[in-house]
Amino acid sequence: MKKSKTFRLEEEAVQKLEEIAKNEDVSQSKVIEDLIKAYGSIDHNDQDTEEERETKSGDSLSDEVLKAFTEQLKVKDKQIETLNETLKGLQELTKESLKVTNQAQQLQALSESKNIGSAKTKTPGDIPGDIVVKPKKDNIFTRLFGKGK
Repeated sequence: MKKSKTFRLEEEAVQKLEEIAKNEDVSQSKVIEDLIKAYGSIDHNDQDTEEERETKSGDSLSDEVLKAFTEQLKVKDKQIETLNETLKGLQELTKESLKVTNQAQQLQALSESKNIGSAKTKTPGDIPGDIVVKPKKDNIFTRLFGKGK
């Protein structure tokens, strides 16, 4: 869950934060979150002077942020690769589908042209699906005794 927090920073720090966010094309909050994550992975038990710590911290912080961004890029590259493979598969499937559709249309057109040319010689019931109504035959009683009045 995200929480809102207000900080007072030196103008130079604000400008640096804005610059980093713009260069990385991320929000300022994301820059701060990444810096905090990177800071958490640094060993703070060194007994260096404050100046040495600042220099090391800045370098390691930059290295950690760079490493975090590099890892994010690797993930994005894999996602793009997967999407490209999926797209390629869908394009091939679409091509095959179009081939099958065209073949079916050609077969239908050929079938219709054969049916048109031979329609005069066909009788009802020759084509599957035709409904043929046959006259009802009289049963044996009707034939022997005639139809009832």
